[in-house]
Amino acid sequence: TQLETISFELVFVGGLIALTAGSSMLITGKMSDRSLIRRPFIIIGLICLAILIILLKYYESIEIPVFEGLYSIWPVVAILSFGFGSFPPAILAYLTDISKKDTRGTMFGVYSVIFGTGMIIGPFLGVAFTEFGILIGAEIWGIVLAVIFLVVIAIIGTVFLSERAQEDEAISSDNSLTND
Repeated sequence: TQLETISFELVFVGGLIALTAGSSMLITGKMSDRSLIRRPFIIIGLICLAILIILLKYYESIEIPVFEGLYSIWPVVAILSFGFGSFPPAILAYLTDISKKDTRGTMFGVYSVIFGTGMIIGPFLGVAFTEFGILIGAEIWGIVLAVIFLVVIAIIGTVFLSERAQEDEAISSDNSLTND
């Protein structure tokens, strides 16, 4: 039946997102640790998540014959999910980089509160922006504008972050040179 097909498609795509994002977290986390760079991974993750949200919300209204059902967009979903997977390890590593050992628990607690608050407020903002889009006669632009607005704010904030791990590495290597 139609419902079983839709349910299986959702399970398939959900599993694909979990598998590719999880794989990405392992791979990009290692890359971020080796390079001591966090910002590009954070920004790529945010951009991929934004595109993925918009794609999953509006894939049915895309006027391209190839896009018929969730199965048809699985390669794009896999790529975007892999990109999104670079965000969690990079942001957590960055928090570790900038926190002192004795305040690390508080730092992660604050991050968790902010993240959890976003999980609660996000759907409300999505509905509000969608209703605004319907009100102005452009439903699709409601959620798109919300996602773009929030991601742009996050990216602007990320651009101003220092690569603390690189700075600390440079300082420690300078100290080891002077101590030798």
